[in-house]
Amino acid sequence: MLYLKFNKDISKQELNLIEKKFKQYSKETITPEFNVLNLSRTDVYAHVLSIFVRVNVHGILKVSVSQLLDFLIDVAEKYTEAPYHTFYHAADIVTMLYYLCHDLSANKYLTDLDITFLMVAALCHDMGHPGYNNTFQINTKTDLALRYGDGSILESYSVDLTIELIKKHKLDKKHKEMNEILTDLIISTDMAYHPKLQEEANQLFNTWSKLTTTNKNDFPSGDRLSLSRILLHTADISNTARPWTISKQWSDLIVKEIYNQGDEEKKRKLTISAGMDREVCSQKSITLKFADIILPFFESLVSLLPKSHVLVDFLASNRIQWECLELAKKRRVSSDIIIQPSNITFKRIRLGFRSQSYPTVFTDSAVLSLESILEDTDSDLFKDFATYLHQSYCIENLGFWLATQEYYQECSNRKELCQSMINLYIRANSTQEINIPCDMRQSILDDYNSENYHLHIFDDAAEAVLELMRVNSFLPWTTSSCSPPTCWPSPKKLVQSNSLTLSNSFSFSDKWNLIKLKQPSLSRKSCSSLDYIHHDSNNDRLDLSDNNNLFSVHSASTTTTTSGTRYRSMLKRVKKSILGNNQEDHFITPRSSFTADDTTSTWSSWRKSLR
Repeated sequence: MLYLKFNKDISKQELNLIEKKFKQYSKETITPEFNVLNLSRTDVYAHVLSIFVRVNVHGILKVSVSQLLDFLIDVAEKYTEAPYHTFYHAADIVTMLYYLCHDLSANKYLTDLDITFLMVAALCHDMGHPGYNNTFQINTKTDLALRYGDGSILESYSVDLTIELIKKHKLDKKHKEMNEILTDLIISTDMAYHPKLQEEANQLFNTWSKLTTTNKNDFPSGDRLSLSRILLHTADISNTARPWTISKQWSDLIVKEIYNQGDEEKKRKLTISAGMDREVCSQKSITLKFADIILPFFESLVSLLPKSHVLVDFLASNRIQWECLELAKKRRVSSDIIIQPSNITFKRIRLGFRSQSYPTVFTDSAVLSLESILEDTDSDLFKDFATYLHQSYCIENLGFWLATQEYYQECSNRKELCQSMINLYIRANSTQEINIPCDMRQSILDDYNSENYHLHIFDDAAEAVLELMRVNSFLPWTTSSCSPPTCWPSPKKLVQSNSLTLSNSFSFSDKWNLIKLKQPSLSRKSCSSLDYIHHDSNNDRLDLSDNNNLFSVHSASTTTTTSGTRYRSMLKRVKKSILGNNQEDHFITPRSSFTADDTTSTWSSWRKSLR
């Protein structure tokens, strides 16, 4: 049972909830797709605590889990409410560090004590950050600038706050060198040290490539500290090298903080810092310029940790997403309808923040998205869309999706409802069988046959069906030339519900396409915003130009596919796309790049290229 010595304002009920969540997050798989911004404050405490316990921070520092939580909460209280530099940023860095150490094998070079110091530094590295950078502190002659001089002002402030809390909680009683190492690590997070850290990464590779030992204790302590700096910096700047939806969300927060500083500088009649004038610099230009700066660093990291090429892949694919996002804004489907990425988060559907890349139709007077249609089942738009589904012989998708919404709210007769849905939608050759991969279907049936009627049994299938409706039906429907019928045949569905509210704990799997692409027999397929179709044929070309043939496919004869392409070929394609090179070559197309008229004309040919 958890007990807090200092944070007495945390109620017993909250502590019990943290403990319960802690046990859940201890079993959670940590990947770059893990998004801390989807968590409540209680969940964040539990999540970070679970990572600290996984790497045995409490054991190394000789403290209890309760003492660790007490320290963690005190650290959180020292963070400000700046748009980006919050405790959530710190939690995200801790998360990525665990991924770097555990999944990308950095821990084979570091001792448990090294990792302990690294985790504590990550947690504390931006404490007290006011949301205005070191340059602003100097130019406005703040108290912090007067106290710490012209060097790493905010980092030095974070160091002082860290040491203060370390002493308060007596975390350094067994390791007297702790404060010195934490100081070194936190100061190194200043972007001014970025070139130096890249050089250190190259030097480490040259040194370690000549070593024959595999014992981490044989690596010099100076080299291990250098690697710790590199890993902390990697995690700190990794938001640009994450899956698109997470990267975009962090970018929103960063740009908000940047623009706030530019506005304050303008208000004080100071020279606006480079890249901080909202009237001059777009979010895309800010993000991509930063990506250009950090790309060589991540390439150097690949030399040290070959598995980290996945981060470079994310950098490359996100660049394409930004380019496509800008082009999509210019893409006019008709005189009064434009397809654009949605800025609306449909909170009733637990899709994280993926909706930021979902297609939305802007008319003269309203914003129309698939989520907004499904939200109101009594509206004429919903009925017209359902009619379109019925006419295109895929009304079972809507029926199943509505049935899942009812299932999430049902408590008393979940077993009976699950059985009805299985018989109507899931079993092969059922009356309204939905089109999902065999693996997914079998997984649902296995749970059902073992009488495991849990809340999330239909999660993956629900997202799969939603994506099918989005790509195969919603976009074609928005540009359909036929007049919408005034009434529509009632689909034979299991339930009818006006409430689409889901459980707060509902979470969809982002790996639907990884499963789906293995099913060559499917007649309908979709691409999620995180998956890419790779064309490897000299006869295929995707034109990236702002004209009526945008994103069209030519001579789609023979194509092959791949996912997780190697980083260098990815960068080559990115470079060509940015330079406007339309030569026949490799190219990667995000799902959100498809516009409505392209979808209807090219989907069948694209489908054949999927594995």
